[in-house]
Amino acid sequence: MPPADRLAATNELISRAQRGHADALEEVYARYLPRLARWASGRVPTGARHLQETADLVQNVLMHFLGKVNDFQPQFDGALMAYLCTAVKNRVRDLGRQAARRPAELDIADHDVVAHTETPYEVCVSRDIRERYEAALERLTDDQRTAVVLKVELGYGPTEIAGAMGKPTPDAARVFTERAIRKLAEAMSDV
Repeated sequence: MPPADRLAATNELISRAQRGHADALEEVYARYLPRLARWASGRVPTGARHLQETADLVQNVLMHFLGKVNDFQPQFDGALMAYLCTAVKNRVRDLGRQAARRPAELDIADHDVVAHTETPYEVCVSRDIRERYEAALERLTDDQRTAVVLKVELGYGPTEIAGAMGKPTPDAARVFTERAIRKLAEAMSDV
C-alpha cells in the first residue's frame, strides 16, 4: 500500500475509533499490540520484571491510549507507532526507577535451584549495549532513527520501510537503512 494510502487508512481507523466505533478500537488493538510487543521485547530491565511483565506493560499502554484516542491527531504515517513506542519507553523508565528504589528480592529457600536468569555479567553487558544503542540512536537524524527502529526493532523489510517512510522503492529504503545502521554503529563506537 503506498504511503499516502497507508496514512489515509490509519487516519480513517483513528477517526472511526474517535467516533466510538468499537470495531475500529478492536482493529487498532489487534494491529498494534503484536508490533508494540515485539518492539518492547527485552526493554524492561531484568530487575524490574517482577514489577510488571512486558506483555502486561504493552497491553496497559495500548489500553490507556485507546481510552484517550480522541486526543490523538496523527500527523504522518507511523505517528501512532511512534507515539506508542514513546509511551512504552516512558513506562519502562518508570519501572526502572521503581525497581531501583526497591531492594532486590531473594528467596533463599530456592538455593538449590539452578538460576535461569542472566548472570550479573550478562545483565551489565546487555544494559551497557542497550544504553549505548539508545544514546547512539539519539545522535541520528529523525529519518535515520526511524529507519533503524523499523528494521532493527520491528523487523520491517525494505518494502515495509519504503511504505512507512515514503521512499520511492524498496531498494532506496534498503540503501538508506543500511547507511543509517552504519551511522548507528559508528555512533555506538563513539559512546
